[in-house]
Amino acid sequence: GIRMEKRFIQKLGRRRANEEGRGRMKLVHKISVGLCAIAFGAILTVGWTAFIFTKAAMHNAVAANPVEMARQTMDKLNRLLYERYCDIQAIAQGEDELRESLKGPTPQKLAHLQKTIERLTILTGPWDFLGLSTNKGVLVASSSEGKVGRRLSRADQAALEHVQKNNTYHSDLIRSEETGRPTIIFACAVRDGFSSGNPVVGVVLGHFAWPAAMDILDDVEIGALLINREGKVIGQNAQMEEAHDRASL
Repeated sequence: GIRMEKRFIQKLGRRRANEEGRGRMKLVHKISVGLCAIAFGAILTVGWTAFIFTKAAMHNAVAANPVEMARQTMDKLNRLLYERYCDIQAIAQGEDELRESLKGPTPQKLAHLQKTIERLTILTGPWDFLGLSTNKGVLVASSSEGKVGRRLSRADQAALEHVQKNNTYHSDLIRSEETGRPTIIFACAVRDGFSSGNPVVGVVLGHFAWPAAMDILDDVEIGALLINREGKVIGQNAQMEEAHDRASL
């Protein structure tokens, strides 16, 4: 157990270091970054997110440049998501026992897998949910042990179908069918590298714990909204909530 954890942490560190110079994760490569000034505010568009700073913040002489704040906040969010992307890949591609247990499951192997997933839920993430599924869509190990043996939710099934062709997957911000909370699903295929064609034998799924992103937003010193690509508000910090409360008085 301890030796496996140390080996995993070493692999994870090497993977992050190797991919850092490639411009962060593939998720970030799919993000279009646009910066434009508007009356009394600034919008920084980052794919599915954008930060809108209020008129009051722009007039606050004490506050730092809101555009620079947007850049820094974007970078923190990108790094947070990039690391989760690396976590999922490291688990799926770096743990031989996952592959071997999926190919030839036994009660003893599955019990060990469950303990492994429980440990990795703590070592990586933050996750609301971390699980390992067969290529047929049945959970064989899960951070929520009561879900073992169940079929994947619709969102997780979509992730499984995607990784069978593209190896990795990330969703937009959705509401998890597992927890009922906002999340982003990350997934990576577990492949049998010793068989012809490297077939997919399973998938590792992680539901990102959205409060970790909101913690970053709360660190912004001025009022900020987090919106998705459709323009719907998906989060706001305490300063923005206070501004709304004052406006409603």
